[in-house]
Amino acid sequence: PPYNTAPMSDMKFDATGFFRVQERNGVSWFVDPKGFAYFSVGVEQVKYNGHFSPKLGYSPYQKNVQELYGNPEAWAKETSRKMKQFGFNTASVMKNRPGQTYLDGVAYTLIVQMGSGFVGFSDLSPITINGFPNVFHPRWQEFCEYRAKEFCENLKNDPWLLGYYIDNELDWHGSNCAAFFIHTTTGKPLEYGLILDILNKPDNHSAKQAFFRFLTDKYKDIAGINKAWGTKLKDFGDVTSANVFVNGDPIPLAKGDAHEFLRIIADKYYSASAAAIRKFDPNHLILGTRFAGWSQDPVWEMCGKYCDIVSVNHYGFVDLENGTAKETREMLNHVVTLCRKPIILSEWSFVSLDSGMPCQHGAGERFDTEEQRAEAFRVYQSLIFEQPFIVGSDYFMWIDQPSGGMASASNPEDCS
Repeated sequence: PPYNTAPMSDMKFDATGFFRVQERNGVSWFVDPKGFAYFSVGVEQVKYNGHFSPKLGYSPYQKNVQELYGNPEAWAKETSRKMKQFGFNTASVMKNRPGQTYLDGVAYTLIVQMGSGFVGFSDLSPITINGFPNVFHPRWQEFCEYRAKEFCENLKNDPWLLGYYIDNELDWHGSNCAAFFIHTTTGKPLEYGLILDILNKPDNHSAKQAFFRFLTDKYKDIAGINKAWGTKLKDFGDVTSANVFVNGDPIPLAKGDAHEFLRIIADKYYSASAAAIRKFDPNHLILGTRFAGWSQDPVWEMCGKYCDIVSVNHYGFVDLENGTAKETREMLNHVVTLCRKPIILSEWSFVSLDSGMPCQHGAGERFDTEEQRAEAFRVYQSLIFEQPFIVGSDYFMWIDQPSGGMASASNPEDCS
């Protein structure tokens, strides 16, 4: 169907029939299929089936809307009406193409789950949150193309698709750092846990072999490594056993090489996944990988190199007394200097303790009242609108989570 939503701005660019990005006078914009400037105000978890509650044995949201609307089509029609009424114009992070009723003025984004889909076959880091794929495996490129063909080829002519997220919150910090193993000095997750995971692999693992080839090409032999690192390693095996990397934090003189190899990992991940998507769908944007709050500098850089947009899930804190979100502002400005691409703040929210839900598990700063929560929302979204390099934001989320927790014991979120 034609893209027939009313433009949200009279600022006009060339129309291509698909969403794209363009800068004008130092400000980045999405451009909608008709050529109008567009800021994506998205919301996640817009879905009829809601979230399964292990305690109940069913999804309370799905039960309620089924009783209220009778079928998914009626629910979707009313939901899209409400989304537009509330100011949302994007149903974000869908795992498949939404129903036809969404096409009434609501764009959508799709998550391909490229890397997380390969983790079960071969990994650098096993699944703790989402794991990390073995990008050195000889079938990594083949899998990317298989996944892109499956997810993207049939959507290449859809004007309502804003773009693709490649993945969500991959464990760029490795299994030791996936739960945000915090460095006591910097207060940030340790940077090189992914390389520690590689070193803990069997010697015949393709990623471990790639790391040793990297060292051999650079230093020729163990004597060269010892000179560079100030160590007394007997052979390459000692790189694993001699505490060069401890909890993902290498000895100081090895950090440069760890940093360089992390760049190689990121380059292989983004180059293959982005190329595969563009092969089967050259019309739509690649929106990055929804980083879990913070990532390493070379990863931001490689994401910016290969993606049209860089996306970050960031549950920042708001100082209501001063009406500021200083830490989020600083983080975003740091990221854009590295990635040099427009940014989507792809997941954020706040929680109020008087909402009627337990709100004991899940992300987001807690406030005492809904009024305080609304003010935090205003401050945070205003900050997002003010940044000339941000082209959208996705609020988490449209539906309430089950009061008894959702999905599993390892994911007991229970927030409104």
